[in-house]
Amino acid sequence: MFHKIHLRLTFLFSAVTTLILLIMSLLFLYLYYQNLTQNAMSKFKNDISTFTTEFQKNTTVSYSWLMSIQQNYRYDFYIYDNNIPFRFIKETKSKRQLNLIKSIQTYSESQKSDSYIITTEAVHKEFEYNSDTENYFVSVLTIPGNKGDTIIYILYSLSQLKSQMYSLCLRAAILIVSASVLLFAFSWFYTKGLLKPIQQSRDRQTQFIAAASHEIRNPVSTILFALGAMEKGNAAEQKKFTLIAQNEGKRLRLLTEDLLTLARSDNQSFPVSFGKVQLDTIIVESYEAFTAPTLEKGIHLCIELPKNTLQAEHMDGERIRQVISILLDNAISYTPAGGTIRLICSENAKQHCIEVIDNGTGITDENKKHIFDRFYRADASRENKSHFGLGLCIAKEIVTMHGGTISVKDTPGGGASFLVCIPK
Repeated sequence: MFHKIHLRLTFLFSAVTTLILLIMSLLFLYLYYQNLTQNAMSKFKNDISTFTTEFQKNTTVSYSWLMSIQQNYRYDFYIYDNNIPFRFIKETKSKRQLNLIKSIQTYSESQKSDSYIITTEAVHKEFEYNSDTENYFVSVLTIPGNKGDTIIYILYSLSQLKSQMYSLCLRAAILIVSASVLLFAFSWFYTKGLLKPIQQSRDRQTQFIAAASHEIRNPVSTILFALGAMEKGNAAEQKKFTLIAQNEGKRLRLLTEDLLTLARSDNQSFPVSFGKVQLDTIIVESYEAFTAPTLEKGIHLCIELPKNTLQAEHMDGERIRQVISILLDNAISYTPAGGTIRLICSENAKQHCIEVIDNGTGITDENKKHIFDRFYRADASRENKSHFGLGLCIAKEIVTMHGGTISVKDTPGGGASFLVCIPK
């Protein structure tokens, strides 16, 4: 499923960005061509004005002068005296060029208005003419004379501009294609990184549901088995199976409470109540609460506190007590009879530190990577079923809410040491 989403997001991202790039490029090319055409037309009009002035200064028009004018201005000149072409035109122009000028004459005549302004000065009019094969800037220069008008058609081919724009469009197309490939590669890795935490979250959720279902199924199956056996057993057996059902019901209630705690944490609705708390008092009360369980198992529990009384800090005392209980409970589960568990409280200028150190079985380096994951157990085959693998995960959530950190390391000589640091 995520592979398909990855592909779709990649194509969508690259397609949208390429489309935007293409639209912006086309807009730029269009505006550039318009500006290029306007500048070329402005230069063409200025050249025609200069040429008109020079033409009026000469009383005679020679073949060499016309050739020099045509070379200097890089335009094609077609001169007609009383609608009769000069010999220069007949000798230098091809049939195709003469046919072109005839079509331009026809077009120019169709654009004339019904009213004429009588003048003795030379006048010229510029326009763009599109033939079947090429586009031109055309200027029609009319010079009044005693024996009639001299009309000069001046043409400037836009093929050079078209070639320039074609070259620019080709480079733009190459850039767009190259950019599309780079965008596709970038979006492939970007969307992959974007989907990675979502996929990991989904995988964790799937694993969480599977593990929760497994944990819930065990006590429910035991309860159903006990209830079924009660119907067939005598009074003593019924009492025995009733006790089993009650114990499994308590386990199921604890599991449900832990699951609700984690669900609230995921929804940012974890119930907390911050206030001024004496951390050393919580440490002592936790120590006293676990004195009986450690004595029952034959474990020595000792406590170490700072010499000076700790100042009250802003924290949730019950949640911190819950963290200490989780750590002590785990230490008792993994410490054999005759072992030692140390509960240490210390402080420095920036933070309070709580350590729970045992000399039990310890935790391997591989297990340390997952020890705070949900439903993770360092020893999945152990017989003690009072733990569901949620305690350390809940402890980490609580410590994180207080802006602190929780970590684990090996105890010198064997065992595990958990360190909780909460900033002041």
